[in-house]
Amino acid sequence: MALPDFGTDVSTVGDLDPTFTPVSGQRVVLERILRRLSTARGTLAYAPDEGIDIGDWTNDATTRMQRLVLANYIRSEVERDEAVTSTDVSVSLEANGLVALISVETDDGPFSLTIPIADVSAARLHT
Repeated sequence: MALPDFGTDVSTVGDLDPTFTPVSGQRVVLERILRRLSTARGTLAYAPDEGIDIGDWTNDATTRMQRLVLANYIRSEVERDEAVTSTDVSVSLEANGLVALISVETDDGPFSLTIPIADVSAARLHT
């Protein structure tokens, strides 16, 4: 059985990769998700109904209910990616601030992201 083709792209996590080394597989999906979660809705002319800048929630998700609302927003945005078959999201208040834990399922298997809300680009990929 052939693995799904998620395409290739140049890494833009943190900043544009100066060597333009292509990434592929689940890494492409991971980076698309990070861009979705760090782009304010309405800022992309070609996709005005996409994106949520979760960094804007740094000081706005102090109650349990607000964290549940944010988790639902994140889940909805992640599931807009055509490669994502399902996702589970929780947002917790840690000593260093808000953290989103995102489990993503694709046709190539699962992976997880841990995202400090104040610094969306600092996500870590676990496979």
